[in-house]
Amino acid sequence: MPHYFERPLSYDNMDWSRVQSMESSVSPVGPDRLRPTRNPTSPYPRMRGEPLSPSRPATTPQGPHTDVNLGAEPVIPPVIAPISKKIPKPPGEVGRPGRGGYTLQKTLGWNNEVYRDVKNYINKLCMDHLDGKLPLNEQALNNAKRVREQARVKFPFLSDYDKEWVTDDFIRSHLKYRRVSLANQALKSEAQINLRARGLRSHDGDTSQASRD
Repeated sequence: MPHYFERPLSYDNMDWSRVQSMESSVSPVGPDRLRPTRNPTSPYPRMRGEPLSPSRPATTPQGPHTDVNLGAEPVIPPVIAPISKKIPKPPGEVGRPGRGGYTLQKTLGWNNEVYRDVKNYINKLCMDHLDGKLPLNEQALNNAKRVREQARVKFPFLSDYDKEWVTDDFIRSHLKYRRVSLANQALKSEAQINLRARGLRSHDGDTSQASRD
């Protein structure tokens, strides 16, 4: 418990022994109290009596052009593939509207004159460069490519269709027609040959019968 004493009227009458005893009971506030001590968590000396403060995370001044995470790799935004604007091919097979396919002229919606011009020109190219006895997937690649290129030069709007499916449909239709025509011609030729053979056999029979008579 601290000792209280009344201030004497003059310093000459003061009891200095009591003052000295009180000073010895008070902690020193001189240079010994301010002697620096080492902080085990800091490389710098800390003044005695200074309370320990929790360590603060290092902060980096941020500005308009400051990247805080300097060690991270830059984030590259994903590349979005451009959306194709070409006209896609409808499902099914050309020339088979009743079996899940479609009619080419109706699907395209061209006027009759344009449709006729494109069809006639591609038919001519097929006659010049392709084998009428084979379907498109069995044609020589260079020959089929030549037909597509020349058709595209003559009618540039054919490039608006994805993978040139319109040109291929014209080619398929023509080749199918030619195969059917050639098959019919072959049947007619075979029929004529058979008819002639039967006629010759009949003529020979009549001749032999007449000779016996």
